[in-house]
Amino acid sequence: MTAIGSTLNVALVGLLCLSIAGTGGATLFFQHSAADLAAQNDRLETQNEQLRENLSETRAALGETRERLRSLNESVERARGDVEQVSGELEDTESQLSNVRDQLSETRADLQQANARVNTLRNEVDDLEETNEELADENDDLRAENRNLRAENEDLRERVEELNDRIDALNDQIERLNDRIDELESQRTARLRAPAGAT
Repeated sequence: MTAIGSTLNVALVGLLCLSIAGTGGATLFFQHSAADLAAQNDRLETQNEQLRENLSETRAALGETRERLRSLNESVERARGDVEQVSGELEDTESQLSNVRDQLSETRADLQQANARVNTLRNEVDDLEETNEELADENDDLRAENRNLRAENEDLRERVEELNDRIDALNDQIERLNDRIDELESQRTARLRAPAGAT
């Protein structure tokens, strides 16, 4: 029993020593761990503060972004309204453009007809000018011929007057000759009636 008791005592002493040694080691471990936790806690607090600052900056940036987004949405809505207005104006412009194109097509057709009419009138004018020139030449010829005829007529009148004068002279001569014949006839008759010894 004494040996067993001694053995147990030795074992208990050993366990007690181990327990004391373990407690001291655990204390040192916990002290070291507490220091690490404190340092880690400081780092975490620093990181947390930095995160708070980052979060504040992010919230501010998010607010600015939301404000910009709201402004952009308003700009988009205004742009949509402008686009709708411009689309309506564009439709009106396209309709006006279509009308103008139709008018232009009609105007071109009218212009072609007018050009054709102008060409026809020019040809007619050319023909009339040519005819006018021909008539002018013919008129000049007729005037020249008329002058010639007048001159010839004047010559004929003078000739007629001369012939009339000649006829008058011949008539006078015939009348004188007739008077002479009458006179001679009278003398002859008188002689024939007179006695033969009267001559």
